[in-house]
Amino acid sequence: MRAQASTQGRYLGGRPPYGYVLADAGPHPNPGKASAGQRAHRLEVDPTAAPVVQRIYREYLLGRGTAAIANRLTREGVPCPSAHDPVRNRHRSGAAWVASAVEAILRNPRYTGYEVWNKQRKEEILIDVEDVALGHQSRMRWNARDEWIFSPTKRHEAIIEDADFDLAQSALKDRGHRDLSLQTVRAPRRSSRPYLFRGVITCGRCQRHMEGSWNNGRAHYRCKLKLADAALAQAGHPSTVYVREDKILPPLDSWLDLLFSPARRMKTVELLQEGTGGTTTESRRQSLRKKLQGCETKIARYREALEAGAGPGMVATWTSEVVAERARLTVALQQLEPADVLTKKELLEVVQELGSLSQTLKKAEPRDRADLYLQLGLHLCYEQENRLIRASIIPEACPTLRVRGGT
Repeated sequence: MRAQASTQGRYLGGRPPYGYVLADAGPHPNPGKASAGQRAHRLEVDPTAAPVVQRIYREYLLGRGTAAIANRLTREGVPCPSAHDPVRNRHRSGAAWVASAVEAILRNPRYTGYEVWNKQRKEEILIDVEDVALGHQSRMRWNARDEWIFSPTKRHEAIIEDADFDLAQSALKDRGHRDLSLQTVRAPRRSSRPYLFRGVITCGRCQRHMEGSWNNGRAHYRCKLKLADAALAQAGHPSTVYVREDKILPPLDSWLDLLFSPARRMKTVELLQEGTGGTTTESRRQSLRKKLQGCETKIARYREALEAGAGPGMVATWTSEVVAERARLTVALQQLEPADVLTKKELLEVVQELGSLSQTLKKAEPRDRADLYLQLGLHLCYEQENRLIRASIIPEACPTLRVRGGT
């Protein structure tokens, strides 16, 4: 394939870039495949999408950002790439343009008319490094730009002039956009702000986790709608939902004190015993079965996409990822034991140890405090219309709560 790309410049399969469609290029050059009826393909300009690609380059070179371009295209009702070609994008909602899609178009050299191969490679990585029996899953990784293979001449009609493409690459670099082909895999950046309820608090309107936001020297949590969330906006979801962290802490600490106080201790034990019993285990089992059914549905859709003309290599990549996920879920379902329940006596001992929980929380460092909330199984739901926080503790099993210096 390297030789075919560098010497012949043939189209070697895969999904056509947004702005192009596949066209028949005669019998396959491999005699064996040609005798089996396979055909070669080439790229032709899509008269509907190509002007959008040209508009993206034009507006970006005039100084408009990728997010601004995406928002404008969505507001004007221009279908995004996944909505324009839904047969090959059944795994995407197609609701709106996003900045990453605009940037991908700006970085794609195939719009200049050249065929390019070897931009990405497939790597097999362990699903769980601590349990190799779960197997591997396929992941696509970017190759360095000097490893890309370009055709010697232009092989299809160009949508973008070479000069405009080069200017776009310079602008992307000047504006601080990271080139993924030059990046190594790194750990996600950790915020320097100590948000105590990150991963704990959800929006009562949409049930999504609220993100941390630092405003006026205070920690807030917000649920902010994007253009892709038009259905939520129509259902009455505000554009932004905010709640201050320091308004939650005092009543939450008082509730935890009450929950683990001697007068309420036995009632808390009964509730915890119910929460860590068969009901929770059964709900997890049902959740895993639902996810497994979703995997089977995806595999069926991929087969339909293959029959509809999707590239075999791409369909194989999709399928391998879902098969790996199905294997992981199957093992998790098999290992789920309903008998992982603490006795009433054991729960009472835990509750007695947590009797001064709020005092322990107040003395803990912010990051330890946030981790403790997660381990405790704390869930907060903010109902903006009622200005109400609904708090609950939903433990999978009664955890050991650790902070620096002790348990």
